[in-house]
Amino acid sequence: MSLEVRIAGLLKDHARGRRLIDLLDAGTMSIPDNAAGISLFFGNEFQKLDKEAQSEWMNWSQKPGRAFLLLPPYQPGFLTPLLDWELLSVGSFVDSLASPLARRLSGEVRHQLKGSLQVPSSPSGFWDNGTVNTCFYRRHPHAGLFAATCLPLWSLSLLDAKSELKGWLEQLLSLAGKASQQELEPQVSTTELKPEHFTLLLHLCSQEFRSDDEALNAIAKSELFEVPSMLSRRFMTDLANYGLSKNGRLTEAGRAALANSSFEPFAAELEARVS
Repeated sequence: MSLEVRIAGLLKDHARGRRLIDLLDAGTMSIPDNAAGISLFFGNEFQKLDKEAQSEWMNWSQKPGRAFLLLPPYQPGFLTPLLDWELLSVGSFVDSLASPLARRLSGEVRHQLKGSLQVPSSPSGFWDNGTVNTCFYRRHPHAGLFAATCLPLWSLSLLDAKSELKGWLEQLLSLAGKASQQELEPQVSTTELKPEHFTLLLHLCSQEFRSDDEALNAIAKSELFEVPSMLSRRFMTDLANYGLSKNGRLTEAGRAALANSSFEPFAAELEARVS
């Protein structure tokens, strides 16, 4: 299956998140949107969100084809008032039956999970002694996943285990069902796009960016394009939701949107400069 990973919250701007972006060819996201795939988020940041914000991510996670996964660090105590999951501090583990990835990380694990948990068998969420390192919640068997793991998937020890990390995430995401084709298709026509959307599409033609954040930082300093900084991230999120951009780059649908607009000559000139 194709693994779509995006890094969200404070994690996307943290060194650990940048490591995951490189390892997984991941994108970033700032708010719950219409995209499928798996989104990674710091556990302790989620614990500090108010109930409304937590509910938004929970609701996002329950669409088929989506998984929202919390990663260490955590604060000991309850994870969210939405569930009865609790984080307990523990020492490190030595585990003979866990997956190779879990065994690599066992010495860095600092918590276990307690509560009414659904624990995956693949990837295994149990240690040998029966304690839980990974669990999930879903409203029905065909829903997406709200999940938490005590495994520090951002660890430096996984720099040479890229395939193992991808495989672990693919196994977890496979439990989240499959997004419908209708949900995956762009949900906008070019007539619905605002001038700011086209400005950002042209900006993405002007240079090769590695992420949405890199593109947004560049447009703030651009001499060619101007989008109010308070709105630029919202419009960039729109482009991703509509299937017109991904990870700071135009998709085929994005190129088609420009080709079918009055901005096509400008796009052609900008792309000629890059090539």
